[in-house]
Amino acid sequence: MKGKLDAIFFTGGQPVGLFTAIPPKASRKIKLFRLPPTVIESFNKAKLPYWSASIPASAYPWSKAPIDTVATPCVLVTSVNTPPEIVDEVVKAIFTKKDALKDKHPKWGQVSLKFAKQLLEVNKLNFHPTAAKFISAAK
Repeated sequence: MKGKLDAIFFTGGQPVGLFTAIPPKASRKIKLFRLPPTVIESFNKAKLPYWSASIPASAYPWSKAPIDTVATPCVLVTSVNTPPEIVDEVVKAIFTKKDALKDKHPKWGQVSLKFAKQLLEVNKLNFHPTAAKFISAAK
């Protein structure tokens, strides 16, 4: 190995702290890869959990133009054996304390019950029963 990196694949909620720390002068050495529309369309046709997204040029100090890419939902994972009261407390906090969470990372501002309900309808078996009950009952 030559100790050089040609590319990485990375999934993270934008803005990614690791990338915001890269100085503007790095724009000569680092580029975000634009996914062609045909690739994004193929994800949609295959019913994969990805959708069209764009990373704005303002997201990172070294970025010069918006980048077309895909996004995927971020999930919290727990065992089905996790006590219901713990799951209930966490799920309620996610939807009732969004502003406090958003102060920690802007991506929390995009959390919505509407989107959670859409995921629940498609992936019902993947939800903890207590989380599914909370999301289904929420208005």
